[in-house]
Amino acid sequence: ASEERADSGQVVEALARMLAMCEAEAEDEEGTASFSRLRRALQRALRSAESVPSRRARQVAQRAALLDELATWPPCQELLVQLNHRGERTREALERLRRDVAALAGDAHVAELAFDVEDALRLPPGALFGLNPMRPGGVVHLTGMAASGAEHLESAAGVLERFDEDSGRWAVRLLEE
Repeated sequence: ASEERADSGQVVEALARMLAMCEAEAEDEEGTASFSRLRRALQRALRSAESVPSRRARQVAQRAALLDELATWPPCQELLVQLNHRGERTREALERLRRDVAALAGDAHVAELAFDVEDALRLPPGALFGLNPMRPGGVVHLTGMAASGAEHLESAAGVLERFDEDSGRWAVRLLEE
């Protein structure tokens, strides 16, 4: 069976609506308790795979546990029913969204929304969607600059340009203050 190509517009819409749902739940009095329970369950899901020795296997196990928890959250179920035209179950729709986000990792808007959703859920960057926050175009704040004699750059904002394999460091373009 051939895989359908991820549609950037649909993925952006899904992520934007997921982010709005998280923000609305966090602000709604009734939703706040449910959202807090979900966040705690997601943290437990992350910890559940900590003993898996292989980093890659641990990430896969954590991602699966996170998707399982999200699939049981009623607001997420309702959202995915609204977005889902394929008749997939909630867990399948979440897995498809995760794969689509990964396929569009080079799209800055998709990546930014994916990281915003993870942040709203209080997850580490990349925990749910698998994107690496350290990528060209990513905004960073410099730390540890005093140790290299560049105290004036401590906490300066910059944009990651490219990774230098030889030095093991990123080339960073500083942003104007």
